[in-house]
Amino acid sequence: MLEKIKGFLKKLITFKPLKSVIVGLRGYLDGLWWIKSKPLYLLLLFIPIAVAIVVLVAILTALIVSGNELISSLIPFEATIWYLIPFYYLLWGVLAVMMFILSFIPPLLITNLLSSPLYEVVSCAVEREVRGIVVEISWRQALLAMVEEGKKVAFILLIMLLMFVVVFIPVLNLLTFPLLLVNAFLLGWDVCDYPLARRGWSFRERLRFAGKNFLALMGFGLWLLIPLQFVIAPLSVAGGTLLTLKLLPEE
Repeated sequence: MLEKIKGFLKKLITFKPLKSVIVGLRGYLDGLWWIKSKPLYLLLLFIPIAVAIVVLVAILTALIVSGNELISSLIPFEATIWYLIPFYYLLWGVLAVMMFILSFIPPLLITNLLSSPLYEVVSCAVEREVRGIVVEISWRQALLAMVEEGKKVAFILLIMLLMFVVVFIPVLNLLTFPLLLVNAFLLGWDVCDYPLARRGWSFRERLRFAGKNFLALMGFGLWLLIPLQFVIAPLSVAGGTLLTLKLLPEE
């Protein structure tokens, strides 16, 4: 019996889709292992963490004040009949958890936007150590890269906005769990994208790369769904760079 269980687990781990998710999950831990021996970079990453805490406190305060009324207004029925009461509170709980998780996303995006120069410094240090050299681009390429980065940010924000709207639509909000996996992919892609931006890849090329490695980036992004993501996200830059370098062919 024990041998059968071991055999099943072995097959499960070597199952290609699951293996890709595990590669992504492990990428974050590899980044922590790298950064724990670099106290200067670790100290640098605590700056965006402090910014995120301020934004998060403001959002959670607003939720505490008006969250109950907002969630109740989204449920398409009232708990006036005894057999509807369990469904009412189940849906209330799901929406409350979803809103709680979503409340951590704005601090994450704001932090990523304001702290991108710091993240770039860390990402360059990781690539220099792994590959011995960092890909350099000209000023013209850097300006073009900013345009492509704007396209990527707009794309991610648009998808997240659509998902946010779906969550607040009765019946469609039952798709909460699949949407969380898509959200994990988008967050993972955003963190892992620094090496591609340095190479001057266009938005279309970066989107193609992300789609090809959807499961690995989703696995990495699962860490960013943890409610303490405003702490996890800055520390994930090193892991995101390591994961992308692993998925990229040698140059």
